[in-house]
Amino acid sequence: MLEPWLEAHPRTRAHALVPPDVASVLLVGCGAGDDALALAERIVGARVTGVDTSLARIDEALRRARHVALAVHFAVADARALPFDDERFDVVLADGVLGEVDDRLRAARELARVTRAGGRVLVHERADVISPRAPSSGDDHVATLLLRAGLGAVEIADEWTHHDGARGVTLIGLKPRDEVG
Repeated sequence: MLEPWLEAHPRTRAHALVPPDVASVLLVGCGAGDDALALAERIVGARVTGVDTSLARIDEALRRARHVALAVHFAVADARALPFDDERFDVVLADGVLGEVDDRLRAARELARVTRAGGRVLVHERADVISPRAPSSGDDHVATLLLRAGLGAVEIADEWTHHDGARGVTLIGLKPRDEVG
């Protein structure tokens, strides 16, 4: 059960699913950087990286980060082609991203690719993006995409209602560890 103060803040609720002892977090769809800064403040010592497709939003994030002493980095990047090495991050959080890209499977594969073995991918989206109403779009269901991208144990970690009445869901997928011998 989440703490009562988290109930009204869906993004904060998704952030609460990030373990406090991780070394690196990637926030895809970071906007103007507020969420990345909040994560860096909560997870002391972690390297937090935020990416967004908008140069203007990244410029604003960099401006906001200039005045804080946190390990936060920002860059312009597309979820379908993340500019990071394989298995670089302990946690990857995609916030409202899969509903905006034209190739969800490619983006899901990128999220999984940059996540370390044993790490987790969190997808925070509107419910209509997570689970489309049209039965013919089953292959586009976000949980299916995450499984096809190589993640295991995909499950709903949280459900919420936004202040405008929109329903949302946070999914969590774990990247399997390599089997040895």
